[in-house]
Amino acid sequence: MNENFTREELIEKYLNGELDEAGRIECEEKLRTDSEFAEIYSFEKNFKNLEGTERELVFRENLSTILDSVRQEDKFGDYEPKIIKPESSHRMTKFFSYKYRIAAAVLVLISLSVILFYLLTNSGSREDRLFARYYESYPVDFISRSDTDSIALESAYVLYQNRDFQSALSVFIRELAEHPENENIRFYTGICYMNQKQFERACGILSPLANQPGGSMFEQAQWYYALAALKTGIEKEKVIQLFSTIAASGKFKSEKAKRIIAELK
Repeated sequence: MNENFTREELIEKYLNGELDEAGRIECEEKLRTDSEFAEIYSFEKNFKNLEGTERELVFRENLSTILDSVRQEDKFGDYEPKIIKPESSHRMTKFFSYKYRIAAAVLVLISLSVILFYLLTNSGSREDRLFARYYESYPVDFISRSDTDSIALESAYVLYQNRDFQSALSVFIRELAEHPENENIRFYTGICYMNQKQFERACGILSPLANQPGGSMFEQAQWYYALAALKTGIEKEKVIQLFSTIAASGKFKSEKAKRIIAELK
């Protein structure tokens, strides 16, 4: 072999017609006598024979699949996009040597990881990303359920704990109509609205609690009211003020409120 070229370089130049007569004869001789050399040559030749238009079409279809998957995820949960393979890929597989298969797999994984990281970290508004990062449903504790005096209300808490927020909301709304002064019922009604993405209604329900210092759910209501307000599109300065009040209190979620303020400014 010409010592100035690696095997891959020699094959590439042969396929591109860039070898002189001596180089061409050397390459053809190795194709007859060196099985590994012939295997690499077969892979390179078949890859070049794959039409550029087909490769472009496959790339576009794969990228479209990934984008569709991202758009369909509200909180970027797990998903497995279906990757489309060119029709000729099954013919090419037999030409792959072990090291070429490993290299190709690593390259594909790195490329997809870069694309997905960019899409996931740049999708949606800043407010959407902050809400997705900091929101979690408030748990039902013993104190919240200690005022339960009806089977219907008890069922609402059970539905809430099982994350059936739509069914729980229906019960909480009826119970709140009968017991408008019950702070726990009002609070969990607001959280259910948030889980149903009805943020303006959540703000309306939580507002009395968030503006009632000394109430049993005051600190919690402040936090969730601020998060709901973050999603309603109100002025950034007003949202920052809501979180500033929480941060200054040094109590429930104050450290997270500080981080949100820093990211909003």
